[in-house]
Amino acid sequence: MNKTPNYDAKVRNLLDTVKSGEERTCSRTGEKWTVTEREIDWCRKFNVPVSSMSPLARWKTLGGHLFGYEWWWNKHAETGTPILTYVHPASGVNVLPDAEWLEKDFRSHARDFDMSQSFADQLLALRKEIPAKAFFNVKDPKNSIALISDGDVNSYFMIACKAKNSFYSSDLFEGELCTEIYAGKHITSSVNVVHAERIHNSRYIRESYDCSNSAFLFDCRNCEYCFGATNKRNKKYVWFNEQLTEDEYKVRMKDVDLGKRSEWQKWERKFLELMERDGAWPENFSEKIANCTGEYLTNCTNCEYCFMGWNGSKDNEHCFYLFASEGNYFVVGSFYPTRSYQCSSTSESDGCKFCVNVLRCQKLEYALNCQNCEDCFGCVGLNRQKFCIFNKQYMEEEYWKKLDEIKCAMLERGEYGDVLSGAFSTSHFLETGAQESLGVVEADAEPLGFKMFDRESAGAIGELGDVSELTNSSEVPDSIDDLDVDAWAGKPMFDEATGRKFAFLKPELNYYKQHRVAPPTKHFMRRVDELYWAANDFHLVDAACHKCSKSIQVAPNRTYKNRRHLCRSCYLAFLEKNG
Repeated sequence: MNKTPNYDAKVRNLLDTVKSGEERTCSRTGEKWTVTEREIDWCRKFNVPVSSMSPLARWKTLGGHLFGYEWWWNKHAETGTPILTYVHPASGVNVLPDAEWLEKDFRSHARDFDMSQSFADQLLALRKEIPAKAFFNVKDPKNSIALISDGDVNSYFMIACKAKNSFYSSDLFEGELCTEIYAGKHITSSVNVVHAERIHNSRYIRESYDCSNSAFLFDCRNCEYCFGATNKRNKKYVWFNEQLTEDEYKVRMKDVDLGKRSEWQKWERKFLELMERDGAWPENFSEKIANCTGEYLTNCTNCEYCFMGWNGSKDNEHCFYLFASEGNYFVVGSFYPTRSYQCSSTSESDGCKFCVNVLRCQKLEYALNCQNCEDCFGCVGLNRQKFCIFNKQYMEEEYWKKLDEIKCAMLERGEYGDVLSGAFSTSHFLETGAQESLGVVEADAEPLGFKMFDRESAGAIGELGDVSELTNSSEVPDSIDDLDVDAWAGKPMFDEATGRKFAFLKPELNYYKQHRVAPPTKHFMRRVDELYWAANDFHLVDAACHKCSKSIQVAPNRTYKNRRHLCRSCYLAFLEKNG
């Protein structure tokens, strides 16, 4: 049954006039872009007009709605009690603990849509009235500080993780006794690991699998007792790509003390030199894919320009962080989404458009922070509701009639068809998924609608904001042996390099002592940011194979800029000879 006949007719007419190859100017950034036949096909599939925004502007805006590794003190919407959350208080949105949020019925904030007023302005006003969920946990963590937790235990400052006795990590699954991990699975007793699986008792590991008792590895598989190795397979006792005997290796390792910051930094510099001299980068790190383009894809099919996808994702385009997803276009940060369009964080949802932070929903449009809802439009903070517009309940027949009127009015004014602007974000733009994985800069914020503000404003860093006497973090002892846990735990410090205040946790320092980790001097959010930057970004640029000059596309990297890329066949030949 055609439930919005007037809108449907208008969209068909619009799409019939669009031509492939048509040049357009982005409504947000002013950049030129070209409409493709694929774009028109997706629009017909989702029954929407072609976006007024360029693909890059959409990409950055959706990434900006995806909160990143950020921790701010906000306030309980009713009691004013401080709550540590991802929602920055300068956004104007307060929070409620997840369990309390679920008990609320925010239809009490219902309002009529005024056809004569801007849709975005009305939705933004509603958005600022309704508190957000503070944690977005999938499974309640135990004795932990965590967001989007899958059941962390005794862990601190973890985002999208399932770990035990760990610290300062993002996207770590089945981790234990770790710190500073990004995109890791089955990582134990390890430090500073990026995009790796099944790593044990190791440090500074990049793009590696099944390695143990090692440090400073890049693109290694099934290696142990290696110190400084690139592109190695099934190796032992490798020292900066030199094969040693077991005794020779042990003699050299006696002079290594990674419990000293100066030593860590020395070996890190040497390893960067080794990576530039000897390391070879494949055109991508994707595995078990068919008809896909992008980076970090595993077990995916027909995924075009997609990044960090796995578990059978198929038939997606312009997506990143996609888990078991199908039929999505411009969807980011979502688990099990299907047939959704221009959404950020729409997990376990189907048929959603222009939504942010919705969970287990069907056929929502322009919704924020909703879950278990179906057929709602322009709603905020609803749970288990159906046929609502601007949080107002309608009977089914009335809902479809009203929706048809609203979408027609929005379409005529050019308001329908674009992702929500950055004005709806609750994050600091430079701490979002757009900064972590797309490399946005402050100049990108204003055109996309993101408000810039001081990270430490509005009480966002809690009691540290009121401290007048700060210890410069450069005074932290070089060696973990010289650090007194009781003296340094909780001491307010200033990281001069980032201009940020922070303090050590006592469990953190005990971990450093136990595992002989050099005490850091950087703010913990900066440390995790640097992990993101060590992974490849979520966009592609043209390049040429270093060996055969074949044209390839690669994802840029903000940390390792001087890279030798090889096409797939040359990379495999290189491994056969050098691995």
